[in-house]
Amino acid sequence: MSSPFAGAKTIVLLDTIDCPIIPNEDISELLEITRSALEENGIFGSIYDGVEFRAFVGDTVMYHGIPLYWIDETEGKDARLSSIVTFLLDYADYLDGEAFLNWMLVVGDISEHSEIQQAIGLLNSRRKFNVLLAQPPPPQDASSSSSGEELFNKEWLCSRLSAGEQLINKLGIGKTFDKEEPPSLNQIPEPLPSHQVVMVPKDGYDVCLSRDMAQRARTCVFWDTKAYPLPADLNSYDVWQNINDALSERGYYGRVSVTAFLDDYPCPPGFAGCDYVFYLKAGDIDARHGQIARHLLTASRCDSIEPVNYMLLVGDISEHIELLRTIHMLNLKFSFKVILAQPPPQKPSSGELLSKDGICSSLSAGDKLLSQIEQKLPLTAWQERLKAANSVVFWDLVDCPIPVGLTAAEASQTIRSAFEKMNYRGTVTIHAFGEVIDPLVSEPRDMESPGENENTPAGEFLEDMNQSGIVFHNTPTDARREMMREKLTAWAVKSTAPANVMVILRDVFDDEFKLADYLELLRTIDYNVVIARPQNALGQLFDFEWLCSRLGDRFLPQTRSSDSYTQAK
Repeated sequence: MSSPFAGAKTIVLLDTIDCPIIPNEDISELLEITRSALEENGIFGSIYDGVEFRAFVGDTVMYHGIPLYWIDETEGKDARLSSIVTFLLDYADYLDGEAFLNWMLVVGDISEHSEIQQAIGLLNSRRKFNVLLAQPPPPQDASSSSSGEELFNKEWLCSRLSAGEQLINKLGIGKTFDKEEPPSLNQIPEPLPSHQVVMVPKDGYDVCLSRDMAQRARTCVFWDTKAYPLPADLNSYDVWQNINDALSERGYYGRVSVTAFLDDYPCPPGFAGCDYVFYLKAGDIDARHGQIARHLLTASRCDSIEPVNYMLLVGDISEHIELLRTIHMLNLKFSFKVILAQPPPQKPSSGELLSKDGICSSLSAGDKLLSQIEQKLPLTAWQERLKAANSVVFWDLVDCPIPVGLTAAEASQTIRSAFEKMNYRGTVTIHAFGEVIDPLVSEPRDMESPGENENTPAGEFLEDMNQSGIVFHNTPTDARREMMREKLTAWAVKSTAPANVMVILRDVFDDEFKLADYLELLRTIDYNVVIARPQNALGQLFDFEWLCSRLGDRFLPQTRSSDSYTQAK
């Protein structure tokens, strides 16, 4: 087992229909058995959060203590495995790039299922993913009793992991450590189902396990009947149909439910087809939007298992900060997407407003407001303090060298200009780390004559660094991350929060000095940490707009305790 994965988290996907093996529904025993089996395979994760479980079940009343995903047993094994594949790849796409991660699939025989084989091969081709497979052993090696009942213990799981490893090696889809990064996870190999929708018997909602999760998820419509009044010649079913058609035209094909917000009690005629009806208290438009914002937050707290879209069919909210902030916060979450409909510039009659074309026009107006939402949100008091605070940049020159034709002074100016453009008003200090005899510039350097270094490429490089205002730390290549950690620690001791830290490097997790852990620690004690990881090290680093996007307001915490900004995508 390669060292990055030996200490990484493991996410276990359990197909409890093919492998009904949870002992006495005791999650602690399941956790201990799984951890012991992983240790046998050289994986030693954190004691507290080193292993997570996701169970695919046919009966939601069983297996307490584990996040559950219901699958219809009557659909057959192939359909069940296809659902697991789409969930696996969507979840992996969401987690891609965050940290090294192990996946353990405890499923039935997949030797004839090409889709899950392709998915395993795809994930194993990613540098930060490693897939372990638990499979039934060959019949001649199986030790199950004649009754067919199997005892779930460490030996059982280890034997299945061994059989799964043999199958992976036989199929040639094992883990590789190629330096070249393969295509992104959204390039899923064919054939795969575009979606798999099943019905939860408990409450009747559709659970969507999808490659395009937002497009296949259900959509909950919040309809403000004061801003979009129901005309006399329409009823709520007509409105539902028009909304459904407008969403389908935009590529949203999930189930649509409508919640109407009314002023009049009892419910007037025409709204019988709505799924829910709420009555708003009397007040001005701001108070009305505030009540809708609170209903939206309440609904989102109840929808935590599956992806959900929320469509707001409301009046002009461009100046309502509470509702805008609620929308922005939900759109930062993986499971939610807010679709906004706003009155179009050329406001039609009420009948046309709720027609399919009218709703499409409102959705286009809402798209425009959503694109401006970050600029409209005022900074919190904490964000204002961060904008006024000093900033420091730690730059790995080996990972991200200065391109040929550019100088250190130009690089320094680009970075400082990005801070200035994004309204960071404090002093900016830049520290660069590399070895002067390494290829930090395009020409070879001669370090044989130290007295003549000012005339050599190395000497020119050092002189360029001195003139740029960058603090250059000449350190051996294999020790630069250790040096970065030491200098970062020394800076943090001398600097008081709030302050801003930008780290420029290709892979913050790929070192033994726990730089990522230290940066996360700084976040918890009120430092604003921005990690700039250019995919194109030679070009993107000096793209002014790209640097500005790294420093955008979405990377600042909305509150002092919020960490949702780290998930921005």
